[in-house]
Formats: sequence, C-alpha cells, structure tokens
Amino acid sequence: MSPDDEKLPEGFFDDPKMDAKARNQEYKDPNDEEWEKFQKEIKEATNISMAIISEEQEESTAERQIAEIDEQIRNWSRVLDLEKKKEQRNSYVIFLHRNI
Repeated sequence: MSPDDEKLPEGFFDDPKMDAKARNQEYKDPNDEEWEKFQKEIKEATNISMAIISEEQEESTAERQIAEIDEQIRNWSRVLDLEKKKEQRNSYVIFLHRNI
C-alpha cells in the first residue's frame, strides 16, 4: 500500500480545519478567500478609476493651455494692430509737419 492510498478523503472530518490538517494541507477559509478577491477587485477598479481621472486631467490641462495660447495670439494681434496704427499716425504727423 502506498502513502497516497492511506490519505483520508477530503471532507472526512466535519471541521474543515481538522480535515485540511489531517490531509497535510493548508486550510483556506472561504470568507478570507472571498475577502481577498473583493479587495483585489476594488484595487483593480481603483486603478482604472485613477487612470481615467488622470487622462481627463491631462485633457483638461491641454484644453486650457490651448485656450490660453489662443488668447495670447489674439492679444498679440491686437498689439500689432495698435503698433500699425501708431506708425500710420506718426507718418501722418510727419507728413503734416513737412507740409506746414
């Protein structure tokens, strides 16, 4: 008879801890396994959520930067228009002084 034949069948004892001990196996509480599975799923969901939040923040930052750049372009365009008007006025004033 081999040592494998002498092992007790699973579920021989009513107490699952005793049953696992008699078969030289580690007892795993189903509640603990369920809790670990739950924690793993929560961790995965949290990681997915954080990735989504990070992506949305990056998009928001990019959109804000684009809006700021557009505003700067409009402001520089306005400055250039004012400088052209100033040059035209100065040219006109010089023209008037020469013709007086």
